Amino acid sequence: MLNSIEDQKNVNKILIRVAKHLNIDFIITNDAHYISPEGAKAQEISLMLGSKDDGKQVTMKDKTKFGIMRKIIDSICNNEISIKEIENILENNDEVQRYNLNTEKSKLITAIEIKDVMLGNRKLPKIWGFSTTDFWFKNYTEMIEIWKSQHEYLSKEDFEKGLENTIKVSNLVEKFDLDLSAKLPVVDTGNKNQYEYLVELAKIGWKKKIKGIIKDEKIYKKRLMTELKVINILDISGYLIIVADYINWAKNNNILVGCGRGSSAGSLVCYLLNITEIDPIQHKLLFERFISVARSMALYNFKLENINEEKLSLNFNKSEILKWKNKKKILMVI
Repeated sequence: MLNSIEDQKNVNKILIRVAKHLNIDFIITNDAHYISPEGAKAQEISLMLGSKDDGKQVTMKDKTKFGIMRKIIDSICNNEISIKEIENILENNDEVQRYNLNTEKSKLITAIEIKDVMLGNRKLPKIWGFSTTDFWFKNYTEMIEIWKSQHEYLSKEDFEKGLENTIKVSNLVEKFDLDLSAKLPVVDTGNKNQYEYLVELAKIGWKKKIKGIIKDEKIYKKRLMTELKVINILDISGYLIIVADYINWAKNNNILVGCGRGSSAGSLVCYLLNITEIDPIQHKLLFERFISVARSMALYNFKLENINEEKLSLNFNKSEILKWKNKKKILMVI
């Protein structure tokens, strides 16, 4: 694997020696985390989202500051800074000092912060990231460039042989297609298909929320027929049955559920299945904003409050009952 990390170079040298000693072919790979060099910044920001300082989000400015503080402390521990310089650091208390180590840009750091870390009163946060930004998907020319500039220990013969072996491995991969469709549990609908079962659930909701309650039932019936037709064409009946089952289970088990989130509030079927609590016709909400034949539908974004390792009583096969192990109290959003 070719990159500019020093430890990686040391590992590469050992791997090559072992391969030659055991007469094993080796391959040269490109450590690719993103497509182009510009992706380095996006990855840095993404990794920093997991970096916290006493519960607070670490910023790019914090990252630079903590990096320099760590270098200062390492220099002190390795006796790279004189005793007099150490005393100057610790005696200045909150007075701001400027440091410039290893051509790093100068940043304002208080001496008391250094002291707190050295005395164990504070820990420097773990900043997720890499020491290099050369993890993009390199072409052949760029691989040659990084070999010449960073991996001079690798002979031309070994380099070309490693690339040839990599191509051999690539050619051994059989052609395949990835099935990226959503994988949902199998719903037990008895002797009915999923669409017929969904219609039955909608009829039950109709009797509770529409029949004898709404004056102009014709408008609602026309809307219901339109929605059911689209749902049948898109073959998402099973999905809506699953959503309705866990939403109603949550409501029956005193778990907080929102009255309706986003475009789902525009569906009369969702209203009749008790997924949402909003009458879309009364509030003039569009079903087409939720789903339409012309575009695909994104799956629901939902969370449950206070699950405590309970089992949702879904109408699935026993082997496919979902187990919930989220112990945090969070609001369900649908």
